[in-house]
Amino acid sequence: CPIAVFAFRWCTLLFAQDVSLESAVRLWDCFIADPKRFDFVPHACLAALLSHRDELLALEEQGALAELLRRIPRQPDFDGWLRRAWAICSLER
Repeated sequence: CPIAVFAFRWCTLLFAQDVSLESAVRLWDCFIADPKRFDFVPHACLAALLSHRDELLALEEQGALAELLRRIPRQPDFDGWLRRAWAICSLER
């Protein structure tokens, strides 16, 4: 499943290969600022997937799904992505 592959990549590389340097630094700052440290990483992954939920569900072809997953972290609304990740995090705790 491509989603598992990309989520694994996002979590292990902390989005380093998938976002700009400026965005990576902001995201890493969130990871470090979280009192539970890197427990925020899966919340960031889930927020990225939820931001494109309808598009992901509409795709049937593996290649198109992989291409969308490759583009997700580069979304223009990075602040919205972080807000959604913090909202998910607060619901989990």
